[in-house]
Formats: sequence, structure tokens, C-alpha cells
Amino acid sequence: MRSRGLRIVTDFEASPTGYPFKRLECDANPQQLQALRGRERVCDLGYLRRAYARDGGVAYRCPGEPTATYLMKGGRIDDTTHKLCLCNQLLATIGLGQVRASGNELPLLTAGEDLSQIVPFTEPGSDSFTAERVLNVITGRRSLEATDLRPGAGTARSGDRRSRLATHMG
Repeated sequence: MRSRGLRIVTDFEASPTGYPFKRLECDANPQQLQALRGRERVCDLGYLRRAYARDGGVAYRCPGEPTATYLMKGGRIDDTTHKLCLCNQLLATIGLGQVRASGNELPLLTAGEDLSQIVPFTEPGSDSFTAERVLNVITGRRSLEATDLRPGAGTARSGDRRSRLATHMG
């Protein structure tokens, strides 16, 4: 993936939950992280909020919400450092980003350590692939070498599916 200018970074600060988060960085956009961290802090979805006790009841806060709001709710300033809004940014990644007066929510690309394993599923000269192609390769209906994706084209049914996939994946 390095030849394509992509890196997987384990970010220990991004997630409001404190869980290490795998971000995908691209050499073509070195300012991406700055832009994500510099967005106006808004927590209007609240999927990752944490419950805390307040006035004999339960309330919620998120280290990705506006810092003053988080502090007013009894949160610690250190918890807010470099936090991203995973809720809004991951929704933006799938095309459901909110439009705000300050601009559209920016996508946050994420991937696991095995991102390089998808490269064989792409067609020569392409940076994308289809779920149909992946399923056909995994189920043995098509080999990775098959480039004709018409239904029924390039079928391959001999041998065990896992060993055939392992052979192609290297």
C-alpha cells in the first residue's frame, strides 16, 4: 500500500472512547488530520457518549463535543485532546455527512492492518472493486485472474476455496 501512498496509522488519541483507532492516511492529502481535528466541535449524534452521574441521575458527555460543554459536564480537559467526532466523520465517509453552516463534515477513512490484502481484488489499472467480485473469488466462482465480471464468466470450481484464495493472496 505504500506504493499507492497509503498508510494505516494506529491513532491513540482520535477516538472519544479512548480505544485505539486505525486511520488511513494518504500522501495526496497530508493536511487531512489537521482538517479533521480543526473542525468545529459538534456532538449532535452522540453514539459514543459516556454516561456519568449528575444530580442523582444519569447524563451523557463526549470528549469530542465542544470542550467548554464537556468541561461544564465535569469532564477533564486532557480527555478532549485531539479527539475526533467519529460519529459524524464515519457517516460522512459513507456519504451521509451532515451539511453545516461551517461546511460539510469531512470523511474519516479507516482500515485494518490487512488493507493490502484487498489489492488483488482490484482490476488491473483500477483502484476499486465490487462486493460481487470479492464474493465470487471467495466462493470460487471466479479466480483473481478473471477480469470478465459478466455473470457466469470466468468460473473456477476446482479445489478447496480457502487454499485457492490463499494461493492468490500470497
